[in-house]
Amino acid sequence: MKKTHRGVLISFFLIIILFTLFFIPLSYFAVFPGGLIPANEVVLIDNPKEDSFFIITTSFYDNRFSPLLWETNNFKINMFIYLLASLLKDADVFPFPSELEDDSDVIKENQENLFNQSANTSVKLALEYLNKSHANISFSQLAGPSASFSIALELVHQLGDDDLVRGRKIAASGELFPDGHVGEVGTIRQKMITVERGGVDILLLPSETKEKPDSEGIVYVDNLTEAIAFLNNP
Repeated sequence: MKKTHRGVLISFFLIIILFTLFFIPLSYFAVFPGGLIPANEVVLIDNPKEDSFFIITTSFYDNRFSPLLWETNNFKINMFIYLLASLLKDADVFPFPSELEDDSDVIKENQENLFNQSANTSVKLALEYLNKSHANISFSQLAGPSASFSIALELVHQLGDDDLVRGRKIAASGELFPDGHVGEVGTIRQKMITVERGGVDILLLPSETKEKPDSEGIVYVDNLTEAIAFLNNP
């Protein structure tokens, strides 16, 4: 009987531990390195050039156990992921901002809207730079505004006469604003890891980036015109 009771207690505590580790959501989110996406897979035009810029992505953990506890925000991590991300060198854990503690579907929709708005800004500025009034452009869906800098560069490259890439592997990240200046990017550490793993030759970042990585091949620019001028240099 004693062995049976002991087995029941051990099983009970194991269930409690597993439940705590995997099912209880915390008010934190975890960020991991993502990948490099060729910009010509996002910017869709007729007869694109073969060379392309690269868009840098990061990955946010999506907690699939959340719906089992009626938690609507799947980005809230569990204790296991919190501990794992705290130990991994390439991941970071952040407290969830109160203004973002929405349903995860709402967060995703907001980020997709930000992408659409920033992509429209990229189109406007690229066409203005090229002195064009119209072009047949569509986009595959991303999330967030930080790809808008890459998208504008890709549009100038694809729709203009100049080859901005010239066989180089070039990535860029930053939010492009209507006046042409490039704003700071988030999750810069994970993006740098993605760039280093991807063998990027040139990385274009906003000058106003607070934590400036000191690595070979990084170029800081204030605006779209400055970035294009740099890339056009022999």
